[in-house]
Amino acid sequence: MLAKKYRLSAKKDFSRIYKSRKTYNTPFFAVKYVDNGLPYSRLAVVVSKKTLPKATERNRARRIVRAILGPHWPKLKKHADIVVFIKKGILKIQSEQAKQLISDFLHQQRLL
Repeated sequence: MLAKKYRLSAKKDFSRIYKSRKTYNTPFFAVKYVDNGLPYSRLAVVVSKKTLPKATERNRARRIVRAILGPHWPKLKKHADIVVFIKKGILKIQSEQAKQLISDFLHQQRLL
């Protein structure tokens, strides 16, 4: 679990990120990120009720993504606010495939 200072929760932060043009899409998730000017990065995982109607599925999807990002967190580029938007198919793929997709994203966007 991430410490509170590493989590995004303020509406103004989300608004700033939503306006960002830095987006990466896969069939299973989308990621938006923007520089935050802080000496550390912050993260949010967003799952809508429309995407996964059951709360248990939404929470499971969040846990999967946070578990995948956990080992990368100390190596992650500083000064970035990152929002991961979960899409429908995330629960249908194997965890190894999800790890590979997220790892590819981090390397491709030079966040590692």
